Amino acid sequence: MNILSFFQYARLLPRVATAALLAGSMTCAIAQSSIKPLTIVVGYAAGGSTDYLARVMAEKLAAPLGRPVIVDNKPGAGGRLAASQVKNMPADGSVVMLTVSPLVVQAIVNAKTTNFDLITDFVPIANMVSTPLAVVVPSTSPIKNIRDLIEYGKTHKKDFGYGTSGAGGLGHLSAERLGKAANLEWVHVPYKGGALLSNDLLGGHLQVGVDALGDFMEFHRAGKIRVLATFSSERSSLAPELPTLVEQRITGVNTELWFGLVAPAKTPNEVVLQIQNAVAKVLEDPEVVSRLSKLVARIDYVPSAQFGQRIKQEFEVWRPVVRDVGVAIN
Repeated sequence: MNILSFFQYARLLPRVATAALLAGSMTCAIAQSSIKPLTIVVGYAAGGSTDYLARVMAEKLAAPLGRPVIVDNKPGAGGRLAASQVKNMPADGSVVMLTVSPLVVQAIVNAKTTNFDLITDFVPIANMVSTPLAVVVPSTSPIKNIRDLIEYGKTHKKDFGYGTSGAGGLGHLSAERLGKAANLEWVHVPYKGGALLSNDLLGGHLQVGVDALGDFMEFHRAGKIRVLATFSSERSSLAPELPTLVEQRITGVNTELWFGLVAPAKTPNEVVLQIQNAVAKVLEDPEVVSRLSKLVARIDYVPSAQFGQRIKQEFEVWRPVVRDVGVAIN
């Protein structure tokens, strides 16, 4: 080696060392994350559509991640209880949270008391699926469509109640928008999850429910719950028999739920990408697509960076709606 080559080599040494160090740290982060099982925290009770989605994904993610994946339900406060706990959990790739668009509304409505920031306290991993909201009644109800719902509301103003899976959530806000658009006067009855809401509808203890369509489809297909309309602009290809609110002359209230994964802030980028890629792979599995279609959930994969932008945009969309509707937490 001549003198010139020697000095060129010497100048490269720091760069080589830095690259090796970065590669080593990435390998170490991924190795450490693979030691522990991955826990998917769900902020709602077991048995609802969010829980079902989490369990389908947990079952299938184990193989591409090479480690067990478990589901931990932490219901309460419309998902805020789980978020307030997950933000302080280890940022090592051992825990993620299944976040849903209603949590954005919760954060806006409860801004003064919420102790987490959905944008700064978490790192987005990927969005997985989307599904419409729906307004439903028990199959024994005399209400057959939205016009019937409006007429019923006029004669039952003092005892007309609708339920959702949580106060201040997307179902609650969307129902209030529907109420204003249709001149309905009804009382909100909040539940701790879609499963509990469905149980009271099935038992005839609640007149109307507004929540994710997936929570009601099993009972709709069994003839136990009647779907009056979805909050979509068009009929779902997964349930084309269901009419929309738009078809029944109720406009300006379209709403769709999305479901994605986030992790505590400072979770290493390489671990985020590892989980993101595993999610993408699982969502291509025909069995997964088929199982999720039962919830009328269409595959809506959005990678980390774009998912982060979607969350920010949701805040911009719903802040003025919360102000205009004037939702009050019970």
